[in-house]
Amino acid sequence: MILIKPGVDIRGIGTEVSFGVKILSDVMWNRGANCLITACRDGKHMEGSKHYIGDAVDVRLASRWVTSPNVDVAVLNEAREALGLQFDLVLEKDHFHLEFDPKKDLTS
Repeated sequence: MILIKPGVDIRGIGTEVSFGVKILSDVMWNRGANCLITACRDGKHMEGSKHYIGDAVDVRLASRWVTSPNVDVAVLNEAREALGLQFDLVLEKDHFHLEFDPKKDLTS
């Protein structure tokens, strides 16, 4: 299930990153965790962050919902595989950072 933390402003979030959130949510749900969006275009992020253009979101860690050992690393690895080359997914100290950031020429 995809949840939005109270106060998070999702206006202007990109279609591609929305699709990525759905993929991440499915992986998290299969491990017993909800997908709680904690930041989109709002909040403080580093200069040049993709958050400000709607191409990044932060999501609460799966370990905040379930106590399975290494659940965050398991979600990270499974979701990265499902997301493919057009997304970056980073395990931060207290959240997952998901951004739409295609780097490969997908036509070759």
